[in-house]
Amino acid sequence: LRQALQDKTATSRSREIKVNLERERWQPRRLPADRVWVNVTDGRLTLYRDDQPIFSTRVIVGTDDRPNQSPEFEASIDGLWYNPPWTVPQDIVTQEIMPKVRRDPNYLAQHKMVMLPDGGLQQLGGGNSALGQLMFHMKNRFDVYLHDTPSKNLFNRDARRFSHGCIRVEDPRKLAALLMKKPVEAIDEAIATGDTVWAALPKAVPVFV
Repeated sequence: LRQALQDKTATSRSREIKVNLERERWQPRRLPADRVWVNVTDGRLTLYRDDQPIFSTRVIVGTDDRPNQSPEFEASIDGLWYNPPWTVPQDIVTQEIMPKVRRDPNYLAQHKMVMLPDGGLQQLGGGNSALGQLMFHMKNRFDVYLHDTPSKNLFNRDARRFSHGCIRVEDPRKLAALLMKKPVEAIDEAIATGDTVWAALPKAVPVFV
């Protein structure tokens, strides 16, 4: 490691080592025994319980473009939303949705989007919402969350960098059941009502992205 760092000709390799050492320094010296670990590089999420992996699923992460990259951070999942509405970030409204509205005046109605009193745009909850039928709440300064998605076909790709930074989970119902400590059938029943409902986890679970 010291030789690699002292090798002035391998500039990019030296930077990789320094970045990864810094990344390691950010982590707690002892990781929580119960945690959710999102590996952005290989596009997988793993749930640990008592330091043992008990569940793993594929995820879709942010694109390679810097504004849409999934950031590295630590937070806590404290609850989840069934059938969550999606408050559309303003940059997506400006750059992606409004050009479509100008071409098709019925675009908002077709996608169940409504204007909010503050001028923002929201997509109503439901299976066709961009957030799918489940969203895992984890307060963080990036406004990045784990959530479901109606675009299931994208999980079959090897390279899964398609989002604006948030993390789409392939099997969110199984993850929700494990975090809520309930059978998957209970999660299915809550979704099936069609209501937008908040449910707190029995205990907040740390998540590392």
